[in-house]
Amino acid sequence: MKSVGEVMAIGRTFKEALLKGVRALDTGKKVGSEKIEPKILTQRLVTPHPERLSYVRYALRQGHTVKQLAKMTSIDPWFLYQLKEINDMQLELEKHPMESIPTEVLREAKRMGFSDGRLAGVWRLDGKGSQEKVRHLRKKHGFRRCTSGGIRARRNSKVSPRIFTRLTRKKTRRRRPTEEKSSFWGAGRIVLARY
Repeated sequence: MKSVGEVMAIGRTFKEALLKGVRALDTGKKVGSEKIEPKILTQRLVTPHPERLSYVRYALRQGHTVKQLAKMTSIDPWFLYQLKEINDMQLELEKHPMESIPTEVLREAKRMGFSDGRLAGVWRLDGKGSQEKVRHLRKKHGFRRCTSGGIRARRNSKVSPRIFTRLTRKKTRRRRPTEEKSSFWGAGRIVLARY
C-alpha cells in the first residue's frame, strides 16, 4: 500500500487554502515544474493519482472546458471553476511584467493565495533574491506584513508569531462582531467551536 499523506491549510477562500495546501505538500517540486505527458492526459485525468491536480491545471491551460473536465474526472464543477479562476489569474499575471503590474492585479493574486515564491516563478525570476524582489514589489504597492493580534499576549512564549500580508493600503479596520453564530468544524481534539 502507498500512503497518500495529508495536508491542512486554512484560508479565507478555497483558492487560498488550496494554494497553501499545495505548498505544504512538501514534494520538493515547484508548481508548474511537473513533467506532464500530453499523450496520456486523458488517462491521467480519468484515474485518480497524486499528480492529478497538475494534469487538471494543464488541461485547463490547453483549453479544456470545466464541463468536459467534470465529465472526465467526476470532480464537482464548483472545484473545477475554482481551479480555472486560479489558472486565469496566473495567465493574467504572466501578461504583465513584474515592474509594471497593476496594484489591483497583485492585490487579487495575493488574496487568492499566490505566494511570493509562486509569483517569482510566474515572472521567471531565478536565484536567491527572487522572493526578495517580489517582497520589495509588494512593499512598493503598499502591502505590508504584520503579526496577528493574539501574538502580543504570547510574546514571552516559545510560539512563533504568525505573519500575514495586509491587503489594505495602510488602513486598519476592526470587524464588528455579527449577530449570527459562526462555527468551526475540525478533526481530532477540536470537534466544534462556536463563537
